Amino acid sequence: MIRQSFISVILLLIVGWFLVVWDSPPESFMRKNDGELVQKRSVDSYMTGISSRRFSDTGDELFFLTSSKMELFKGESGVVLSAPRFVAVTNKAKGKDTGVSFVANIGSLSEDGRKLVLNGDVEAVIGGKNSQTTMVSDSLEYDAPNMLITTDGDFTLTTPALSVSGKGLNANLSKEIFTMNSKVRAVHEAT
Repeated sequence: MIRQSFISVILLLIVGWFLVVWDSPPESFMRKNDGELVQKRSVDSYMTGISSRRFSDTGDELFFLTSSKMELFKGESGVVLSAPRFVAVTNKAKGKDTGVSFVANIGSLSEDGRKLVLNGDVEAVIGGKNSQTTMVSDSLEYDAPNMLITTDGDFTLTTPALSVSGKGLNANLSKEIFTMNSKVRAVHEAT
């Protein structure tokens, strides 16, 4: 008898719960969203197959940039670049050009052309006075007038006799000084 009463009460509770849910409006089950909706960025203008040269105040070429697509978004300064290729020739040291070149999946260039941010399979070739270095990273920033490369992510530097990997890098290309932050691992091949 107790068992039948217990089952009957359970069945009444289940049927009652079902009727309450069935008659409830769908809004009562949705979570309230008090935050603002994120607005989707809208493209103001774009160009395909671009190439651009930037010069300093004294007339020296700072860099040459090509991209398959350049987009300018409403309300934002700077441009977004698809598949950018960037080349900066800094000076001529004894007939050898020194500088840096970058290739990446996507990038953004500040409005004044001073700061380049690259993301996705970034490869940099750094030509110094003494040797050439190749750098691979997922993302990096380049300050064109000061010739500074920074990344907080993982990187790999490769020269003909040395391979260095780590996390976080600051490189002053004009002084050819590379500062590695953490998890540094180097392999030197004797010649």
